[in-house]
Amino acid sequence: MCTNVQAYKRRDPEDADAEEHVENLFNTLCSVLLEPIGRQAFVEAEGIELMLILLKERRFARLRALKVISHAVSGHDATSTASCTRLVEARGLGPLFSAFMQKGNRKYKKEYKSFSETEDEEHTAAILAALFRSLPTSLAGVAGNQGAALSTRDRLLFKFMENDMEKLDRLLELRDSWWIKVAAVDADIDARRRRLLKRSHDRISHEDESDEDDEDDDTELHPDVIYLRRLEAGLFTVQMVDLVIAQLCTLDTSVQQHVSMILRRSGRSIEDVCVDVAEYASAIGDEETGGDAEVDLLARERSQQERARALKLARRLARLCKADGKRPSTSEVAS
Repeated sequence: MCTNVQAYKRRDPEDADAEEHVENLFNTLCSVLLEPIGRQAFVEAEGIELMLILLKERRFARLRALKVISHAVSGHDATSTASCTRLVEARGLGPLFSAFMQKGNRKYKKEYKSFSETEDEEHTAAILAALFRSLPTSLAGVAGNQGAALSTRDRLLFKFMENDMEKLDRLLELRDSWWIKVAAVDADIDARRRRLLKRSHDRISHEDESDEDDEDDDTELHPDVIYLRRLEAGLFTVQMVDLVIAQLCTLDTSVQQHVSMILRRSGRSIEDVCVDVAEYASAIGDEETGGDAEVDLLARERSQQERARALKLARRLARLCKADGKRPSTSEVAS
């Protein structure tokens, strides 16, 4: 599969049929990466390195390289960790952050109709969250250990701190733009609630029966439907960004102060990040493959570990908020 993709490393598809063929290659590769054995084979075949080359070449294949990397790193097992480590060790942070900072987007918009800036943002947010989740910590940079070699996580952290924290500013800008989309859905949901409440009050007053509009609103206000609508609007991307923000804030005090300052400008605070991370954790279900019982057990264990990890992160950030005089207002993130 990687060999077929490699053919388009430095050239674009000749026509629409060839373009569709390339799209199918990448979609198939993403499907393979859904399974641990596929991710392992991908790393062994130097698939991460190939995707990084595609990012650097900035041809048509680059448009889907981020999607493939996102699939390679977004699991919760050793194969995903191996993908994350390989990404950093192969000097992949440069190309990744180049995409994150939207370098070359004007060219892509002009030359490739299938380029989607929103998809790029979704994939880079997911990749960054996966990197912080999977990369090991170290004592480098801690007092008394300045001579220690930088770990892969250290290198990721310092990327956000370089150049006056411009990448951190971009991260917060990304959060704001995606949260606006989610807020629009929240406003519609609130309007439906008020409308349904008013109709209920009117029915009681006039002894009327419920109508079809009531049933539609009632369906739309089911918790599962609400959550799906918010996800479709971009909640998952907001959650991925907030996971990164939370990790950064717990790793460095100067980052936490910078984040607090930027969030306050838009009427928000780190408390909002705590709440989003806690919501993400509470929504993680127990995975089941529907197949082998042992595989299902491992999947459930991974889900439980991810839920516990996210809750621990939210609580740790909440404690930092308290220490800084910003007490979170929700019981979800109470320590």
